[in-house]
Amino acid sequence: MRNTWTGLEKLDSLSHVLFIPCDSHGLQLLIKDLLDQPQIAEVIKKAHLIVIGFHQAKKQYSILQSKQEQPSAFLLSVLTCWGTQYSMIKSLLQNKSALYLWVADSKAQMGKKKGENTITANITSPSFWNTLSSIEQII
Repeated sequence: MRNTWTGLEKLDSLSHVLFIPCDSHGLQLLIKDLLDQPQIAEVIKKAHLIVIGFHQAKKQYSILQSKQEQPSAFLLSVLTCWGTQYSMIKSLLQNKSALYLWVADSKAQMGKKKGENTITANITSPSFWNTLSSIEQII
């Protein structure tokens, strides 16, 4: 463990990280630093926007559930527990095809305003899904 810390401390991008001899706490801090990287943070923010959007729009969530092959809930993430970010990412990836079907549904109305950061724009973005899948693999 200490050898790993020594190697990681030598990386410029992790030079600010404080390594603590507690596996779970150290892992939490490392995952938090990874999720704070600009490109990753942007995708996590978009993922969170999708999950919160459906959480707040029950009618749209029921439309989405009708598109699912198997019932599967979206899981919200909490900043202080890296496992919840992983669960949120995994729940989105498991619902990817249902989300695409939801976007194509004429009753789907949430997040269809013009703009770059709408829920629909995020769902239909291939780069969003590619990066989200990569983040899942990293975590």
